[in-house]
Amino acid sequence: TNTGEIEGTAGRIIELLPEGYEYNQEDNSTYWEETNGMLITDAIKDETINPGEYKEIKITLRWKNGENNFGQKNNTVIIGNETNPAGYEDINKEDNSSKSEMILTIATGENKTEKIVVIGIIEIILVITVGLLISYKKKEHK
Repeated sequence: TNTGEIEGTAGRIIELLPEGYEYNQEDNSTYWEETNGMLITDAIKDETINPGEYKEIKITLRWKNGENNFGQKNNTVIIGNETNPAGYEDINKEDNSSKSEMILTIATGENKTEKIVVIGIIEIILVITVGLLISYKKKEHK
């Protein structure tokens, strides 16, 4: 989401691969380059994002099944190489990343894997939205 006052672009999106997950290109329509535990895409680098607008990029990760692969997992997403036509420096780089915590648990009965991942994704979206609202409110009070 562009929380600023002028249009801009997000040069690249960086997903820090959460522990216990793996990336498979065949699960994703967007190309992500995997480097040193980071997934990087420039899928929206040429798209203008006006103030108040947002862009979505979907990424699907696979959970690595394992008896020690449960509990709290961290998910971090970072916007990098952001630019704007005026060439202004981003004065609020704090809102260029978001960290979310996911919790994986075991359930008996039906397969809960998809529901667990969906809960994590919804949590990430909520954390990003709350973070952006806080950032916006801080700007209003300055």
